[in-house]
Amino acid sequence: TEPITAIYFLNANYGLVTSSTHLYSTMNGGTSWTTQALSFYPSDIHFSTMYDGYASGTDNTSNAIIMETHDGGITWTNLLSQHDPNLFVSDFIKEDILPNNVLVTSMQNTNRLYKSSDGGATWTTITVDSVYSIQDFQYNYKIYHHHHDNTEIQVHSNYCQTFLLIN
Repeated sequence: TEPITAIYFLNANYGLVTSSTHLYSTMNGGTSWTTQALSFYPSDIHFSTMYDGYASGTDNTSNAIIMETHDGGITWTNLLSQHDPNLFVSDFIKEDILPNNVLVTSMQNTNRLYKSSDGGATWTTITVDSVYSIQDFQYNYKIYHHHHDNTEIQVHSNYCQTFLLIN
């Protein structure tokens, strides 16, 4: 068996779970599941409908990727692929999906966020110089993230333009 890498439920009945190579979906609250093999290794998933969703993770060549589906995960399109030469394997650890086609992701073990304001057609890199590594983030009106040893938190209220360090 493979460990679970992400869980996302749209409501009490429809949910999705990923392992390192599969997408599992349920339409009855987990009583039964269907399985779909994946050609990439997901770290996080987010679906806005039963058919439309995004996944972040790693491809089979160690690139960090953001994938998009419009058929419930049967087929996936690559929206962003990045590789950090300082890392053996690059991985987008999470994605936040916001209104108006805004997508945000972070590469594991780096201080960079990637933001798209057009549904993934183009991307901007946001480097947070004051931290070594972003381990988690919540990208909305305020963002909170922490240093790799959990000793500092930074907060912003203007979509990653400036940061306030909280010790």
